[in-house]
Amino acid sequence: MNFLTRNTYKRFLPLLKKINALEPQTVRLSDSELAGKTETFRKQCMNGKKTDALLPEAFAVVREAAKRVIGQRHEDVQIIGGIALHFAKIAEMATGEGKTLTAVLPAYLNGLSGQKVHVVTSNEYLAKRDSLWMGPIYEFLGMRVGVIQPTSGHRERQMAYEADITYSSYNELVFDYLRDSRLVSKKDEIQDFMNGLSGLQTTEDQLCQKELSYAIIDEIDSILIDSGIQPLSISEPIGISPEVHIKAMQTACGLTEGVHFSLDEKKRHVEIFPEKIEEDISLPFELLELGEKKWENYIRESLRALHVLEKDREYLVVNQHLVVVDPFTGRASPNKSYGAGLQQALEVKEHLPISAESRPVLSTSYPVYFSHYPKLAGMTGTAKTEAKEFKKVLGLDVVSIPTFLPSKRQRLPDCIYATEKEKMDAIARTIREYQKTGRPVLVGTNSVLKCEAVSKVLSDRGIEHHVLSARHHEKEAEIIAKAGQKGRVTVITNMAGRGVDIVLGEGIAELGGLHVIATEHHDAMRIDDQLFGRAARRGDPGSGQCFVSLDDDLFRIFRHNKKVQKIIRKVAKEKDETGKLIHPGTAEKKIRDAQRFIQRYHFRLRKGLMKQAEQIRKWRESDSYNPYADRWSHFVY
Repeated sequence: MNFLTRNTYKRFLPLLKKINALEPQTVRLSDSELAGKTETFRKQCMNGKKTDALLPEAFAVVREAAKRVIGQRHEDVQIIGGIALHFAKIAEMATGEGKTLTAVLPAYLNGLSGQKVHVVTSNEYLAKRDSLWMGPIYEFLGMRVGVIQPTSGHRERQMAYEADITYSSYNELVFDYLRDSRLVSKKDEIQDFMNGLSGLQTTEDQLCQKELSYAIIDEIDSILIDSGIQPLSISEPIGISPEVHIKAMQTACGLTEGVHFSLDEKKRHVEIFPEKIEEDISLPFELLELGEKKWENYIRESLRALHVLEKDREYLVVNQHLVVVDPFTGRASPNKSYGAGLQQALEVKEHLPISAESRPVLSTSYPVYFSHYPKLAGMTGTAKTEAKEFKKVLGLDVVSIPTFLPSKRQRLPDCIYATEKEKMDAIARTIREYQKTGRPVLVGTNSVLKCEAVSKVLSDRGIEHHVLSARHHEKEAEIIAKAGQKGRVTVITNMAGRGVDIVLGEGIAELGGLHVIATEHHDAMRIDDQLFGRAARRGDPGSGQCFVSLDDDLFRIFRHNKKVQKIIRKVAKEKDETGKLIHPGTAEKKIRDAQRFIQRYHFRLRKGLMKQAEQIRKWRESDSYNPYADRWSHFVY
């Protein structure tokens, strides 16, 4: 805990004492008297009393309501977390410490003043689960709760946003905002070009998000940092012939790396050499007729489709359709597509029907969207390492909240192997050993492809297991509910890395709890920590270990590094009979170096995006701003 967060935490302790002092008298209230407190608080707000002044009594009321309605009482550390959220901080709470229950406190308090409170989750499964789980507390206290799902119709969404508390995934919030912005921009265009036309209908009654007041973001680092550079757009077709994409792919297949293009695996970037391509290859007419140099983008995206994006890692093929996989949540995103011709290049690569290419009509990003909320707070188990970025880029302080019970999680040293096969063999042996003891095992993978590779290895060895990935998501609740049972082996993608509570079966704690196996390191250390955080929650025992091979992506992208080459050359001398490295320290250091490099690279991109957004916002607010000159811009600030 740094100096700032330690002092902030200490400043919250007097409030905690006041809340605890109110508990005896709150316990004596009848159900109707307890529920009636909401109306009293609302009248006080209308008469000018600030929510800060209401905090102690309101939190005491919520704590008692939760105890009566769902049988859970807020612990002191959850009260502190709730205070941090009310004061627009990021509460760093360890996995399993009850962030879902914590969020009810500030959501209720801020809802008293008439603000619309948005509780934001990383996916629709958690939004629905949390609204059903916490909803009875709000309803007991006389507040309305809404939830947004991908299947929600327009009127359902409007009604959900009209509720006091709305649960939603960040995806649904952002695209509702873009659709609303599109409605407003259409109205503005009509007003600009048909000035004076009578009978123009307002779009206000068609909007979903009429008010952005206060958002509490669960897993805030995942949304604003991991996914912070993803562009989010609504698009319209541009009428490019499918033949253009076919010819671009055929041309790309005939190009040579190092001669016609270069590939940067670290940055996942392709650079083409147009002069060399024109010199060596006769470009097809379909590309040339696009106009000078416009063919370059289509060849570049075809090369990315061939050499950067991988089936069952970045995307799936489902019923002859290409489905994007979110790289941080591991979930299928059927409503998302790649832009700039990449979607169509992938469809050509996979021999699928070619969809119509579109261009963005309106775009934004998660950090830019959430900057529109006057009040913003968040929760996560892994914010400390990104505290500087949260403060510098988003202006949010991180407050570290201690655990309710001391952690019993045992993090075992990495097991590092020379090859992928040796690593997989070791994982299978380890799983079998833990299964014999009765301990449940959770095996984490980085992609559907790796998930299925592990599943095949286990099947070949007769090890019974269950798979949860973007391809097998329909039984998610059932698989997670049983993942902590005796001898159970569950193989997962990032889907179970955040927000998922694996409850231990009877007697499992005495056996040592859940054991987590990571099959390789992620780009960010925080995502590794989230996976290991599925074990040893709320004082339970548990353990975790990562299995690494020198074939893993984090080593592969550094394969030209002299130090990495030196490690690989020494492997033959340093292996034991199972292929394990005897002295893995240098290899572990290179893994951390790779993770830090990727994190720094993404940080620079996010910082640049926010800086650009701020500059354009200031320009649009200036006296010299000309809206007609800005018609080219489709980015929503």
